Amino acid sequence: MNSELLGYYWEDQFFDQRKTFPKIKGTYLKELPVRPIDFTNKYDVEKQDRIVSPVDKMLALVPKRRAEANPQAAAQMDAQLAATDRQINRLVYDLYELTQDEIAMVEKSSI
Repeated sequence: MNSELLGYYWEDQFFDQRKTFPKIKGTYLKELPVRPIDFTNKYDVEKQDRIVSPVDKMLALVPKRRAEANPQAAAQMDAQLAATDRQINRLVYDLYELTQDEIAMVEKSSI
């Protein structure tokens, strides 16, 4: 759920322009287009598995980065986090079968 695509969708559909803290309503969450995985479909399972690995990597790296005091090591971890985030976003685009034009629109909005 923490991807460029769902961030774009959230802002487009529900963002209320609050400057301090966005309003998050349960009804909004229910309307997010979360693609269900059919675990009886080999294609769906493969796509899901390809996303899980970099997400696990991200979850393991974030607390290490927060605790890192060495600037060089921190910079290296920042680069790893950014690369992993890009990888996850590409996999989410693939999961939702976005076209190159749709991907460009999503990525343009996050700049």
